[in-house]
Amino acid sequence: EKQRNHTVRVALMALDAINICNRTLVDEEDPKAGYVRIRVGFHSGPVVASVVGELNPRYCLFGDSVNYASRMESNSLENQINMSPQGRQSLVEQLPEVETSSRGIIPIKGKGSIECFFLGQSEANYKLIIEECGMDVNEDVGSGIPLGMEVYEQDITIDVE
Repeated sequence: EKQRNHTVRVALMALDAINICNRTLVDEEDPKAGYVRIRVGFHSGPVVASVVGELNPRYCLFGDSVNYASRMESNSLENQINMSPQGRQSLVEQLPEVETSSRGIIPIKGKGSIECFFLGQSEANYKLIIEECGMDVNEDVGSGIPLGMEVYEQDITIDVE
């Protein structure tokens, strides 16, 4: 059953994934190596889902939307959440106040030139998203640090050529 805020939940998962990675050392024995940095992307569209395999069954998603989402990730930037126009539209329909910014027209392999968007990572945007998901903004994840607060205290701005 489709949830009324499914895209908002995807956005929250993306923000939390970046937050958790930014607190995870690449090498605990060599802190100078820094922290894990990821890029994230999402798209909203139709898929077909099925369990595949008998010996080792797996839940799989199929369809062009899966490939499109993969392209959004591979064309994202470090610590950024890249969205397709459809992903952004779905998010804004579910949460009109959400902060997004246009990256401009980006060439996407197999898709052509598409306007892509970044999800804003300000503290206010994070709070808006987490509250829409019905969660407590100060909920701990086991670290004693409020989820997301140290990463989302200010917008991250990256110049795109």
